[in-house]
Amino acid sequence: MDIDMCKMKLYKSVLVVSFLVCAYPLHAITPDGFCEASDTAATPGVYKAADGGFYCLVEPDVVIFKIHEIGVCTSAATPADRSSCTAVFTSAAGTSANLTGGSSIPLDAGISLGEGTYSHGYILIDNTYSMRFSHTFSTDRTNSTGMEDKVGGGQQGIRGTSGPTCFTNANAVGAPTSVSCGANASAAGLSTTTDYLLGNTAPFSSDTKTFSVGGQPGALTSVWVLNSDQTQAGIDYLLDNGGQPDGWIGGSTDRKYIFAVQSLASPMIISPDTVSINVTFNVTNSTAFDFLAPNDSGCPGCVSEVNFEGMKFNFSSQ
Repeated sequence: MDIDMCKMKLYKSVLVVSFLVCAYPLHAITPDGFCEASDTAATPGVYKAADGGFYCLVEPDVVIFKIHEIGVCTSAATPADRSSCTAVFTSAAGTSANLTGGSSIPLDAGISLGEGTYSHGYILIDNTYSMRFSHTFSTDRTNSTGMEDKVGGGQQGIRGTSGPTCFTNANAVGAPTSVSCGANASAAGLSTTTDYLLGNTAPFSSDTKTFSVGGQPGALTSVWVLNSDQTQAGIDYLLDNGGQPDGWIGGSTDRKYIFAVQSLASPMIISPDTVSINVTFNVTNSTAFDFLAPNDSGCPGCVSEVNFEGMKFNFSSQ
């Protein structure tokens, strides 16, 4: 679903571009990734070899982000250097928007974009976000409620409830208890999460991947977790025995924002002829149900959690 933002008067022109932002280290999407009524963990296409996981995509009912800044750049930007960029929307306090609900955000007035080629787009959002979604399958599915140790070593899923409709249950996005299945989605809740960590290496505050939504061509996206002063988060965490973050130095963290920069598949060309710009968000099939493996000994093929996969937004001119 595309959600229009208000038009902004310009002295230059902008051509249509695409921008995908990811607030979580997520899956690369393929065209066969959409949830069908018959899908199970054993359905061809549900397992993604590149990710080593089982999942399918669904249309969310609600996706709420607090947006602080949106802009375009003539070259790649980083948290430390946005000198090539022009912001088209700014909000120090942040503006919350349900990107599936037709909400409108006024762009900054009096902004002009210099003539030239804009090769990148960026967005700055709060690292706390919420969503609600569900999907009805053709037969009952069972959700897991976490993992437990099994006899002989390793872990297995814990069986939860069953029914044809699976949904967010108001537990944190990405948690092993974030999905329930039942007769219908009447108990669906708004699931919220805060993403403090990103990537697989220290300082666990950046990642670069190629993403696409809805089977669209992928685009290189770099994502950072920023502190409240908009600098990249550093080593502010404790480590467990496996070298992974486990708690915060001093018991708290200042990690506040997600900053994402994406190379535009169609660079934005600015000429003297444009009078306005539209910005639209598209979150179609941007949420996902994850499955346990079909051979899981405790809960084979169970729906295990929900995740956010990314959103796309477009600049267009008139």
